Amino acid sequence: MRIIKLSKDDPDFKEGEDVINYFENKLLNRNKGKFYLTKGKIGKKDGILLNEPIIFSYQKKIVYLARAASTVQPNDALPSNNYPHYFDIDLDSILLGKGTLGELEKDLFERGLYMKKINGSQGWNKIPHESNDREIETVWDSYKLNS
Repeated sequence: MRIIKLSKDDPDFKEGEDVINYFENKLLNRNKGKFYLTKGKIGKKDGILLNEPIIFSYQKKIVYLARAASTVQPNDALPSNNYPHYFDIDLDSILLGKGTLGELEKDLFERGLYMKKINGSQGWNKIPHESNDREIETVWDSYKLNS
């Protein structure tokens, strides 16, 4: 599972309304739901896995959940200086999220699934799930708005 923190520094996410517009309009109009990555966000060694559950947060609130429809790919369509890579989001899997990063951090810690800070970290946390697939899925499902 990957936690992707959307930043106000990104032109697509200046305000909360921009996040909604991105997921409900802009992303749907891109070929296969390409989620463009800036330099340094996700490297090849710990990149997105096919079908990996993703939690998107904005200002420490969980806003959307989705699954990856591809691994990290080189971006040949846009100026690669700004967005050298992308991954595809499974558009049918996009759901509204609920809760906060603090709640998620506590939940993962209590289950022994992830012992690092999520709430205050700068990176896009990757929650290892090789041996705990079912429990990671349970946690991910619990942050869906309608669960």
